[in-house]
Amino acid sequence: MSMPATVAMRPSRSRDASFLVSLSERYLAPLGIYLLILLAATPLDRGDTIYFVNEIQGFLDRPDSAAWQTFLEFGHLLWRPLGWAGFRIAAFLHPVSGEQERVMLTSILIGFSMVAGAIATLLMFSLFRRFRLPYVPSLIAIAVFAGGNAVLNTSQSGMPYAASLAALTAALWMVIVPDDFTRTRAWIAGALVALSTALWLPFVLAAGAIALASAVRWSPVQTRRPVLVACSAAAFGLIFFGTAAFLLRATSVHQVAELLQGAGHGWRQTKTFLRAGTGLPRCCMALGDDGVLWKRFLFHDPYVPVTLRQVLLATLPKLAVFYGGLLLLAVTLARTLQGRRLLCLALAALLPVLFFAVFLFEPSSIERFMPVLPFFCLAIACQLSFVWTRASLRTISLVLPALILYTSVGSHLNARVNAQWDATVQRLQPLEQVAPAGSTVILLDNADPILVFLNNSPLHPAYPASFNFWVAVRLANERIFRWREGFAARVDAAWKGPGEIWISARVLAPNPAPEWGWVEGDDAAIHWRDLPAFFGGFEYDRKAGGADGFLRFAPSQRNRDRIAALNRTSR
Repeated sequence: MSMPATVAMRPSRSRDASFLVSLSERYLAPLGIYLLILLAATPLDRGDTIYFVNEIQGFLDRPDSAAWQTFLEFGHLLWRPLGWAGFRIAAFLHPVSGEQERVMLTSILIGFSMVAGAIATLLMFSLFRRFRLPYVPSLIAIAVFAGGNAVLNTSQSGMPYAASLAALTAALWMVIVPDDFTRTRAWIAGALVALSTALWLPFVLAAGAIALASAVRWSPVQTRRPVLVACSAAAFGLIFFGTAAFLLRATSVHQVAELLQGAGHGWRQTKTFLRAGTGLPRCCMALGDDGVLWKRFLFHDPYVPVTLRQVLLATLPKLAVFYGGLLLLAVTLARTLQGRRLLCLALAALLPVLFFAVFLFEPSSIERFMPVLPFFCLAIACQLSFVWTRASLRTISLVLPALILYTSVGSHLNARVNAQWDATVQRLQPLEQVAPAGSTVILLDNADPILVFLNNSPLHPAYPASFNFWVAVRLANERIFRWREGFAARVDAAWKGPGEIWISARVLAPNPAPEWGWVEGDDAAIHWRDLPAFFGGFEYDRKAGGADGFLRFAPSQRNRDRIAALNRTSR
């Protein structure tokens, strides 16, 4: 009786072992890569996280008509409501107040992004397995996906980009299936495209690529499927944005157009063709100060002259490898039917995004080309799979993934990022010792490391939550045309509140220091000489810190008269 029992148990153990191996291959390995990158690297660019937190807090405190306009802003329609709902649930379970509200809300938004990044990573790996790609090339492609500059930064941020990426990847996962494609899948895919768009509007540019993927079907072309996907995306998009327009009482086409225009947040850039040359690789690679170096060369910066040799030595090798890798990717994919289909999908996603970035918006931000990432990484995985059995081609194909991981993860290792934050904290310490709580601190521009610290390390123990920070000169933004009037309005508002007004001593420097990141000519609306000429006309009565410290804006009659005159002019 014992023998049959022993034999009967073997298939069960075999099935259990097979299930565990399958589980490890499908989920644990890619998830482990994603978590390892999160543990090893800290983002240097959490973008507008702190602004989302402040806007949701403002809506929680006072949901008036102005707060509603921001709360349902079309560029990131669902992100603030999602953060608001998460905070309401968390605060019900664990009530908080004061500064802890900001910490909880920041943690919730970052938590959403981390989970979304994990979901996107698992869906990408599932797509690789659906194509029956070899295991090792699939893991390498997953590392490129999760460790690329944009995903590494946004998946640890309080911004909606990782969530948009997860929804778009899920849509791609829904349409690239075996022959059991159904109308339900088409409608779900369209809903996911609409969801990704409602989280961040430019993801609508990848809708055509998703529809094309459903048409190709990796078998005979099916023309009705993309129509279903497109109709679904349009229907759910109309529900999302139509509901928001109704709540905002936008009843005309002109009013809706204004809401869409407001999603640009006043961004304006020149020479976008040139900026796109580094903007595209920046989505995958951390280029550090290479962009500043290029701008100083192209704009002939007189304060920090840069030669062609310096530019070429610093940046050309990385850009050459990146664009050479893209060329090799295209050539490799073009050699097979499946590769050509993937190449068409990638181009269908890239071209609308590129057109939008160059002609309608700006191409420099790391998230600008994120809608292309699922198609790019799927192409990378297939390319590695095609050449995996040939050592020479495999080695060449690994150069681009290696460069992406080296520059992106290497630049964001915890020790390097913490060292940068420590220098910023030390610069703030003299100010914290003399300025009272509630003071307004005015920084030079949006490249100031303090602003970078505020935006990208909101949970740091030394975060200066007791101060209100303001940027005097916001480059590449419509605000630049009225920066003097904006400064005067900010000072007037600060005088009516608690605390004092302190200004970065940088605004009085006769020349910008190289490490400040200023590029003369980057924004033609302002020149460096305008800053000391303007700020030098005010009175300052105290100083905190050394040469790169802060000056107290004196509440003198002379200063009040000049601020009042500027405010009268702006009306």
